[in-house]
Amino acid sequence: MSGGQPDKLIAAALSRLDKIRRQNALDPNDPESTPTPAQWEVIHDFGKVLIQWIAAANRSGKSQTCARLIGWALTDSHPTWKVPQAWKDEGMLILIAARTGKHLEESLWPKIRGCLEPGSYKEVRIGNILQKVEFLDGSKNRIIFQSLENPNTARERLQSYDAHIAWMDELVDLPSLISELSLRVSTKGGCFMASFTPLMPAPAVKRMVDSAAMPLAKKYLFKTLDNPVFRDENKRALLLASLAGLSQEDIDTRLN
Repeated sequence: MSGGQPDKLIAAALSRLDKIRRQNALDPNDPESTPTPAQWEVIHDFGKVLIQWIAAANRSGKSQTCARLIGWALTDSHPTWKVPQAWKDEGMLILIAARTGKHLEESLWPKIRGCLEPGSYKEVRIGNILQKVEFLDGSKNRIIFQSLENPNTARERLQSYDAHIAWMDELVDLPSLISELSLRVSTKGGCFMASFTPLMPAPAVKRMVDSAAMPLAKKYLFKTLDNPVFRDENKRALLLASLAGLSQEDIDTRLN
């Protein structure tokens, strides 16, 4: 079959199939990517558990998991959860906090952006600094980015929001600031996620995470070598080689 309308129909069908594959993938840039059992547990509990603590080794896919959850929420395409109608009616407010603005813009936002249709959003900047993202589909959804470099300023800004979803990537050593962000979702009955590598956790922060108890809060553990990318023997070997010279305790901390 070649030429004319049939070819256009085939091309359109293939395009739709590719879109579906990317929408279902953990990483839309890799349509074959699928969640690990640990990642799937977080995905399944999203919207059901108020506070999700994701303690994860380096390169374990923790940030990609949270970014994917936000992408699914924004497109209401999560595999097991639907956006509440009340959230749709008022538009979702999503707060994302990280230690630095550079990390927000160069690491976290690109992961979320990869889950969205090009042209469906508008970046809002002050100077050259990304402040928020607004959506152009009439949904009134928006993402607010908050750097935690100045904790007092960050706390004051966070206090002005009632959010539906909040995500902190890499915990700061200030339990009060972590608590402030998690409280932002309480009014809406929303979701708080914290993804972090617990190499040297502050005792007070560790107590906060370890006290997680269902049904309100839950702690999850990701391991580096569970990440599907390291099924490739060469990548796995390179990762292990990069840890050569460290003590076994340090290696275990970084991988497990």
